[in-house]
Amino acid sequence: MIRALEDNTRSQTLRRCLMLLGGVVGFGTLGFELIEGWELWESFYFTIVTISTVGYGDYGLSKPGQMFASLVMLVGIGSLTYTLGQVMQAAVETGLDKERRMHRQIGSLQNHVIVCGIGRFGAIVCEQLDEAGAAFVAIDLNPDTVESFRKRGWIVIEGDAADDDVLVSAGIHHARALVSVSSRDSDNIVVTLSAHSLVPELEITSRAEHTDSVRKIRRAGATHVISPALIGGRQIAESILNPALSRLMNPLEIHPESVRLFEISIEEGSPLVGRTLQEVGREHADLVFVTMTPSDTPEQVRPEVDARFAAGQTHVIAANPRTIEPFLQSVSRHAA
Repeated sequence: MIRALEDNTRSQTLRRCLMLLGGVVGFGTLGFELIEGWELWESFYFTIVTISTVGYGDYGLSKPGQMFASLVMLVGIGSLTYTLGQVMQAAVETGLDKERRMHRQIGSLQNHVIVCGIGRFGAIVCEQLDEAGAAFVAIDLNPDTVESFRKRGWIVIEGDAADDDVLVSAGIHHARALVSVSSRDSDNIVVTLSAHSLVPELEITSRAEHTDSVRKIRRAGATHVISPALIGGRQIAESILNPALSRLMNPLEIHPESVRLFEISIEEGSPLVGRTLQEVGREHADLVFVTMTPSDTPEQVRPEVDARFAAGQTHVIAANPRTIEPFLQSVSRHAA
């Protein structure tokens, strides 16, 4: 509401400035036409040259014409200067308004994800979060990259993710996770250190380009370290040694009817709380409960059918993406 009023006030001011400038030009054109007997175009041209202070040489003005030209100069130059000032101010305020709106959006976020670096991997991470409907804030140093991804409706901050102030502006104190996916391990180490020092309990996932950097990034405070080279190498080996398993686990080969693994978190107030896996399994026969991680005990593989859902649990489920939707609607938070 406030923003709409500000935009409306700014538009009205610009409109009045343009009307004032147009009135001065019209007044000058008509005056020179009547006083000097010039044609309309010549009068208009002389008025524009006069108020723009470009200079026009000797037009052989009569004394009344000189007096009128002086009046046009005084009024016209002031009007032109004021109008140009308002236009520049509106342009600057529009840019500032975008920044202010973005930071207001960030301030309203809770339990969002911060993605540091929008390269090849960062863009994929953001796209997956966007598809899942998860709130996130991205950070990147490249202004062209920032502008490009802002056009997609993403919240993107231009800055260095290793800077504490930038992380704070991204809402790190009320985020649930941070992802650092720079192509340089040194950058990921510094970002991880900065984030961990600000919020020690924050879940941090960091990329390691070189396998010997994994240990260093963990020491910096990362909860999870992902090595694309290691994962890629293992997938290639799996495609040769266990082709059926590779087809199942490789996201590039998944078809609409393929089985996928889903992770769900049971929150307080979920309709599943108190029910057994067997009861839910009867209603959703296509689900296979692979693991269950209670809030206070180690992970359980193939949980017992009489195990009950409780707040704080995390379940990994194997299912068809199409048939799992009714089940996912019954829990408050889920991620694929």
